[in-house]
Amino acid sequence: MTTRLVYWQQMVNCRNPRCRYGCAVRPELEPHGPYWYGNIHTTTANRRHTKRVYIGKSLSHFLSENDFTETLHADDTRTPAPTAAPPSPAAPQTRQTKTRPTPADQAALLFLNSRPNAKDAMRFLGASDPAGIKSAYRKAAKAAHPDAGGSTVRMQAANHAKSLLARWIAS
Repeated sequence: MTTRLVYWQQMVNCRNPRCRYGCAVRPELEPHGPYWYGNIHTTTANRRHTKRVYIGKSLSHFLSENDFTETLHADDTRTPAPTAAPPSPAAPQTRQTKTRPTPADQAALLFLNSRPNAKDAMRFLGASDPAGIKSAYRKAAKAAHPDAGGSTVRMQAANHAKSLLARWIAS
């Protein structure tokens, strides 16, 4: 199998509503960029496939993550294919396996899949009284946040418990 990348730069008018250049508000503005685009041509024994990809502002990052047998600029300026380090013979082949959820994730899943009431939500957050709900949520969110070593399931459960208790207090 051979994989060839043909890439080029292009100025675009993205029409993104959050674009800092105002493309969606004023489409008459000049295009901005340049952005890298490419066609990936894959050839096997009995099939040829072409896929257009958006590379982004940095071409070198894209080339370092992917392994192409040949890279070619759109104006036919040939560049050497990126070299990847050969796999070490001592490195064992790793296989993706499903991991079992941790006990904290299992508790969060159980909380989310049941029909919890305010008492269950307070117990999940660790709040002893309605006055301590806010601080208990902050403590639970800090421990459950995925960026702080938690998981998305635990964070979703903490957010759900907070919303349940907010509705319970409002009523």
